[in-house]
Amino acid sequence: MPSKKSPSAIPFCKVCFKVMSAPSWRTLFCDPVPLCDSCFREMDSRMMRWELKWNKHQIPVHALYLYNEKIRSLLYQFKGCADIELAPIFLGSQAPLLRAMYWGYTLVPAPSFASKNEARGFNHVELMFAPLKLAILHPLVKVDDVKQANLHLEERKNIGEHLRYDERVSIVGKKILFVDDLLTTGSTAKACCELLLPHQPKKLKILVMGYTPEKWARGR
Repeated sequence: MPSKKSPSAIPFCKVCFKVMSAPSWRTLFCDPVPLCDSCFREMDSRMMRWELKWNKHQIPVHALYLYNEKIRSLLYQFKGCADIELAPIFLGSQAPLLRAMYWGYTLVPAPSFASKNEARGFNHVELMFAPLKLAILHPLVKVDDVKQANLHLEERKNIGEHLRYDERVSIVGKKILFVDDLLTTGSTAKACCELLLPHQPKKLKILVMGYTPEKWARGR
């Protein structure tokens, strides 16, 4: 039989590994998160809201963090090094508020190339947003292994050529929350929304973990 976790186990931060001895405002009023206040401050949490606008579409967007060096390092460790233990820290103490904001929505994660998920052992976007405890659908498929970081601005605008909608999945009449780890130029989010909108979701919103304002400004 698997051993049970001792209730007397000493909590520690999964980023800096320091013992979290004293309760903080986050541990008192929010979901228990294995992240100390010092590391949380370094992540520079900011709840930003704007609209993704192109053609006739205006999609509400929320971002949780500015993409700083701390976020870059943690995302690389989680995604690039397959450190699954970091999954709970990204939504962290914001999870209860976000669950209230998006109650009744269905998550649609940004698609990853299937072989990347298999090699990593998990879908990093799906796991990152698991604390929302929402139903998940996967109507979007990435048909080849194109890495956004390797594309120039103009090439990113054509990212939709590498995506398709899985017609076996219905989102008709559903409130859809499209989620991704980062929003840089907005090209991926736009391409995914272009695929989702014709399938008649009741509502469509976007939630991203990190946001790069300077790249977003160049991509508009």
